[in-house]
Amino acid sequence: VTIPTFTYKMGASYNIDDLQSAFVNTGYIDKAQRFNNVLYQNRTGNKIALANNYENEKIYAVELGYSFRSSSFSGNLNAYYTYWLNNPLDSPIALRDPNDPLEVIPLNIPGIDALHRGAELDFAYKMNKKLTFEGLISIGNWKWNSSESVNVSYRDTTYNYSFNAKGVHVGDAAQIQYGAMVRYEPIKSLYFK
Repeated sequence: VTIPTFTYKMGASYNIDDLQSAFVNTGYIDKAQRFNNVLYQNRTGNKIALANNYENEKIYAVELGYSFRSSSFSGNLNAYYTYWLNNPLDSPIALRDPNDPLEVIPLNIPGIDALHRGAELDFAYKMNKKLTFEGLISIGNWKWNSSESVNVSYRDTTYNYSFNAKGVHVGDAAQIQYGAMVRYEPIKSLYFK
């Protein structure tokens, strides 16, 4: 299976003064779906087959940010907005064949859209030459943004499956994170965190 893709990214940074800068990044990614969303192995055997339907994912992203750097304090603040079209589930949904309960039909659900947006802050405060306090905060709001209905033909039978995830948070991703650490460097090139 050959799936052509491409990526376009662009960014700019502006130094406000010796300590501050601001940046903007934007991009468009045309991405092939994961391997297991294109080719699958039947879970009850060793048959390899193409998924019923697959299309490239399309990702539009923009990020704005601000940085501050001094001898004792540095920090970054950024906000992002990512619109993800045709974001498939991590792996196909499994349907049981009503004519053969031992047979499982993997069903790829393409066409689901997701909206990822949020803000992130990370900083480091150097209390003295040996001791630094670091922290981070990440607050995201990642949600599925659509529903989809697909047909799959299997052994001369056509199945219709509807999947509605609109408004549901995207799983397997921490959307709110807090972190802190202390870095102690008793001698040059040796540190503990």
